[in-house]
Amino acid sequence: MYRSTLNLLAGAIALGLTGGAAGAAETADTGKDSTTLGTVLVTGSNIKRSDTAGPNPVQIVSREQIEQTGRSTLTDVLRNLSANAGNSFDEQYTGSFAAGSASIGLRGLSPKNTLVLVNGYRVSNFGFALNTQDTFVDLNALPISAVERIEVLKDGASAVYGSDAIAGVINIILRKNFQGVEVGGGFGTATQGGLDERKANLLAGFGDLEQQGWNVLFGLDLLKRDRLDGDDRAYTRSGDFRDKPGGRLAGWSTAGGNWLSNPRAPQPFANCPDGSQLRPYSDFGSTLPGQACAFNAQPFKTL
Repeated sequence: MYRSTLNLLAGAIALGLTGGAAGAAETADTGKDSTTLGTVLVTGSNIKRSDTAGPNPVQIVSREQIEQTGRSTLTDVLRNLSANAGNSFDEQYTGSFAAGSASIGLRGLSPKNTLVLVNGYRVSNFGFALNTQDTFVDLNALPISAVERIEVLKDGASAVYGSDAIAGVINIILRKNFQGVEVGGGFGTATQGGLDERKANLLAGFGDLEQQGWNVLFGLDLLKRDRLDGDDRAYTRSGDFRDKPGGRLAGWSTAGGNWLSNPRAPQPFANCPDGSQLRPYSDFGSTLPGQACAFNAQPFKTL
């Protein structure tokens, strides 16, 4: 029995060698060159696993979807994802050591717990920490016109990337092998007025990645967005919310409106300064007796 099996194996090997030689001879006779296939990337596996193990929840936002949102910046796109549950700040947040920057925080955690990658690689953090303690990647440094797609891993990945990926990972894929020049612009405003914005973008690329082995991509986005003041909307214009449940004069201020020789019994000026009026402290939810010169601060507050 063993001898018969060996004979069969030997016959199969001989047949294989004969077929290979015949194939080589046929190629030599016809003179045809063999075809080189492109690189194949395997992203899945058929290895059997338990029922509790499954693919990671990854959300992919394509370039077409980004354009359909109408968002002006990459920050606006990411901040409107459902996985962004707060603790992310943009250039409107001025009470920070890193004013003018923008960050993203998934699942309600700090931006320092959300890893931001560009083309799968880590990038340098912003030079200043958010609130002097949270490091993050400045999203305003990435032009939205150069983004091909955004991949959002909405599950913790600290076992793979480290503690800065506890909340998840955002991988920003830039446009690849772009050649030529692309110029765009736009203007937008709010339906009730105010908050006008003007934007312009320039994208240029040269070099063939497949034939020359290199490609240079240059992207520039410019955005100017006007501020929206508290008196630009009817709901917040008066600053008086006492007709609402639990409301008070939240938009009014008594700063500099009293003579505080006795803090327990503050005395108002003999005549309130122009633009202010005499109001009791009870209007502001205080139990202190007396009155104070107060003014509507909504024109000086931004929404």
